[in-house]
Amino acid sequence: GETITCTFTNTKKGHIIVDKVTDPSGDPQSFSFVAGGAGYSNFSLTDAATPNNQEVVPGAYTVSETVPAGWDLTSATCDLGETPASLDVGPGETVTCTFNNQKDAVIIVDKVTDPAGDPTLFDFTTSYGLPFTLADTDTPNNSGDLSPGIYSVTEAAEPGWDPTSATCSDGSPVGSIV
Repeated sequence: GETITCTFTNTKKGHIIVDKVTDPSGDPQSFSFVAGGAGYSNFSLTDAATPNNQEVVPGAYTVSETVPAGWDLTSATCDLGETPASLDVGPGETVTCTFNNQKDAVIIVDKVTDPAGDPTLFDFTTSYGLPFTLADTDTPNNSGDLSPGIYSVTEAAEPGWDPTSATCSDGSPVGSIV
């Protein structure tokens, strides 16, 4: 006359979705992500790729991005009050995180003289760094990584020389390089 009751309990898995957004939009750069937590795997994403969607058991997780050279991480946000460093995924819950990156810019200043190869040094000042000098025979000056913005480069007058042009490859004037 004994009655035995058997109970089966199931816990619905959750999801962690990570989306990649770049500025400029659609850039093909691949970004590597390190995933922390039981069964949560590392992955890579590009801006154009479908967001990474992994099914996970409820629990604590982390996700971080390895930022490639020439890029800045501008934000990393998650919904549901979570942060990438502390994801608490509940049963059946989906947490979505978005990582935004902005590509750095570079300004290269090259000096050209007529006659070619003249060793005269010309003085330059910029809105983004220290003053420098260049001769026609020198390696062009590289600004290094710059955040996107508006910058200027100015060449000081050099006795015995007549400036004939100052142009930028993108059409920006040297006083307002975008």
